Amino acid sequence: MQCSVCHRPMTALFISYVCDYCDGLKKDAGKQDVGYVVWRKLPLPALEYVFSTPDDARKWRVFQGLSHCDIREVTSPVNFRWRKTAGVIRDLEAADSLIEIYPDHRYPPGPGRASLGRAI
Repeated sequence: MQCSVCHRPMTALFISYVCDYCDGLKKDAGKQDVGYVVWRKLPLPALEYVFSTPDDARKWRVFQGLSHCDIREVTSPVNFRWRKTAGVIRDLEAADSLIEIYPDHRYPPGPGRASLGRAI
C-alpha cells in the first residue's frame, strides 16, 4: 500500500481477526436440533443425557430423584440420533450417547455437542 501524500510504501501496524459467529454478527444458517436435559448445574462443558421431549426428561428426573433440577432446552447444529431406552426406565426417547453441553453457542460444532438454552 502506498502513502496517499508521498507515494512511498506504508508499513502495516496492526492485523486483527474476529469471529462473526462468536461475536453475534452472524447466526448459524443451518437448522438447530432441539432436545431437553435435566440440568444438574454441573460445571460446563458437562456430559448429560438429552431427551427428545420435556415429558421424557421429566420422567427421568422423577426416577432419578432430581425433582429440584430444572428441565432445560439444548440446541445443536448436528441432529441428535434418538433411540428408545431399554433399561430400568423403558421407552423414553433419548440421544444415543451422552451429549457434551456448553454454556452458549460458542463451541466447536460436531456430533455429541449442544448448547444450553432456556428453562422449560
